[in-house]
Amino acid sequence: MENSSLENSIREEAHRAIEAVRGREALELKQLDESHTADIDRRLKEVEADITERLEWERSRIANRGILEKRKLRLRAVEDLTEGCVEKSFRAIGSDPRYRDFLLRFITGALERVPGEARVMLRGEDLGFRKDIEKAMAESGRTAPWTIEEDKTLQRGGALVEDREDGRILNGAVDRIYFRKSAMIRREVMDVLKKHGFTE
Repeated sequence: MENSSLENSIREEAHRAIEAVRGREALELKQLDESHTADIDRRLKEVEADITERLEWERSRIANRGILEKRKLRLRAVEDLTEGCVEKSFRAIGSDPRYRDFLLRFITGALERVPGEARVMLRGEDLGFRKDIEKAMAESGRTAPWTIEEDKTLQRGGALVEDREDGRILNGAVDRIYFRKSAMIRREVMDVLKKHGFTE
């Protein structure tokens, strides 16, 4: 009887020890599970926040690129309009009565600055102003020799006056004048467009 009571006591003790181990194991598993679940939740929130941030950045980048492309298209349209107007003006320049006066004023002024021999260069279409230039130079009293020649580089008009002694060239080419004034012309085109509702 004592043996069976001892056996029962050992069994009960073993059973209590096993239950205690199982309880600790269950508690540890529960704590591990809660810890892993918390880690997974935290990591998911980090990933979600990262994805949201990246999506917002992409949206912003796409929107900014769209705005930039729209501005580029508008500026290209303004450039095309400006260039078209300028080209039209260049084609009509020779028939404008002010053009003859501009040529005479530039050439006489330039020849006054060249004390010695000079050469006046014009585009082919402007050689018809030769008599007007000669008359203006006769009236100015210039005695130093000078000549008029065609220059194929002056396609849009204007004149070049070369000081034959020192090689200096006084440039009254319409292209050069346009280049110097192009920023002002573009501003004026933009002002006109803005008055008519165009925005950048």
